[in-house]
Amino acid sequence: MIAPRTAVVLATAALALSLAGCGEVERASDAETESTPTSTPTVDPDSPVLVADGEVLIRCGSVPFKPSAMTGPLREHAEADEIDRALEALIDELVTDGAAVDVPPPLAEADEGSYPWRVLGSDGQRLELAVGSWTSDGPGEGAMTIGLERDSAGAWRVSGWGSCTPLEPALADGHGDWADVRLAGRADPASSSLEVKVSERFCASSRDPSPYLHEPYVVESGESVTIYWTSTPPRGADCPGNPRVRRNVELSQPLGERAVYDGSLWPPKRLGR
Repeated sequence: MIAPRTAVVLATAALALSLAGCGEVERASDAETESTPTSTPTVDPDSPVLVADGEVLIRCGSVPFKPSAMTGPLREHAEADEIDRALEALIDELVTDGAAVDVPPPLAEADEGSYPWRVLGSDGQRLELAVGSWTSDGPGEGAMTIGLERDSAGAWRVSGWGSCTPLEPALADGHGDWADVRLAGRADPASSSLEVKVSERFCASSRDPSPYLHEPYVVESGESVTIYWTSTPPRGADCPGNPRVRRNVELSQPLGERAVYDGSLWPPKRLGR
């Protein structure tokens, strides 16, 4: 039986983590969001996730970012012209015989100098852009992220791009990688214990995950229970599929009508519907 590290929504960590614990979070409007969420992440030693300004950070690429940035203002950055030049340089490099075959579709479909980008995150030396259609739940069809880095002259250059699904919360150092959580059966509203099945998400050569699973971190509110579970990945492994092990997660009170979520995805995945 596992005794989870539990955050009943009372303290500072709970204020932040509760944003990821329920699928009906009130999100900031475009006018209230920042285009460059550069606030220093806070680290709760018991929590696996990074938090900034009350938001669980998401990682897709090299720079963690706030969920509110996904619907932040378009094309707002002090170096917007330079960002456009970096994107145009990428297009010029990829265009072959007049055809933009390998150009990220959201750029190929836009007019020069008016690319539909928004800044997801920045650390001064790196930028993570969202291009295409994004909502508060993440990228739409064909949407992508594009990473930029400073070159030796201090100018922005594109360092990579790709799709960004599924979205995952950004893990703090030392917490390994995300594990997958499922309910083992129908949850009993009268019980203060949840039986779940846990498996490692990364390639692990079908090993028994039991010795490598960390303690779960559980965030409880009046409406939801969100389980964050991680595991230590191996160094090099095959991918034949990973076994699941059963665990019990103890709650601070009976489950009642509260929804249960796997917090390893953004938005958190509701379990047992």
